[in-house]
Amino acid sequence: MADPKQTSETYGPKEALKTFAFCSIGGFLVVLIYSHNDGQTESTNFLLALALGVGFGIIGVIGDYFRTKKDNALKKWCRRNGWTWIGDRNPFGRTGGSDFIEPLKKSRLFWRHYDGWEHAVVFDGDGISAAFGNIWHDTDPGGDNGHIKNAGFMLIRYQGECPDTTLEPHHLTDMLPKMDGRSRVEFESPAFNKSWRVFSTDAKAAFDRFDQSTLEFLEESHFKPTIEFVGGVLVVKLDHSKMYRDEYREKVIRWMEDFSKAVPDDLVAPMKMLDK
Repeated sequence: MADPKQTSETYGPKEALKTFAFCSIGGFLVVLIYSHNDGQTESTNFLLALALGVGFGIIGVIGDYFRTKKDNALKKWCRRNGWTWIGDRNPFGRTGGSDFIEPLKKSRLFWRHYDGWEHAVVFDGDGISAAFGNIWHDTDPGGDNGHIKNAGFMLIRYQGECPDTTLEPHHLTDMLPKMDGRSRVEFESPAFNKSWRVFSTDAKAAFDRFDQSTLEFLEESHFKPTIEFVGGVLVVKLDHSKMYRDEYREKVIRWMEDFSKAVPDDLVAPMKMLDK
């Protein structure tokens, strides 16, 4: 899959007219068809469909304008920081991206079933392969009872060996038992065990894999996302509502750079993903 163009796009009168025509005609036809048997006169139905069609057209133009504006801002950020914008394309379709697919099927964090990506960006360089963006899922496609669910993730390939392990900060559901087949890992630091919960398919191997530097970094960090090591992919679950903000994106990436320096080098090599 070739990357989409990285240059900013112009949303001018020509693009707006196309959007308006498509949305207004589509809206007009849909309303006209559904109002055919509502007992109103044909002229009333026609005027209603026309008015709503124009409304759909205006909404479509406004939506496209702000979507283009948001995409252009993200492209500008990517050009400034050495990342690549891929928008709503699947990052796993890129060269080397297929390496993520099989490990993520075993993930306890990443969704196994989702419908697409939004505003995705990727980083490929210096031996690093990373993706950052939102995924979404329609709970009832084509039905009336569903809604759109969203989740934000950062995914990074790592070369070291580690049993499938989840590290999650303390939260209100800590008293609930885990039903995913992973065992609780208790470390020697009571303070760490109180603020973080670690679950692994091999508790002993996980205990030996994460050193004191890793535990101290996680315990002292103000930013505490849920993390998973699974089959050579590091999964970080994020706040999907903040994924579009440059400051949040940079905060997460800086945190990941610092985390890569805190863990053993033979697990995750130190990373540099922001130029400034």
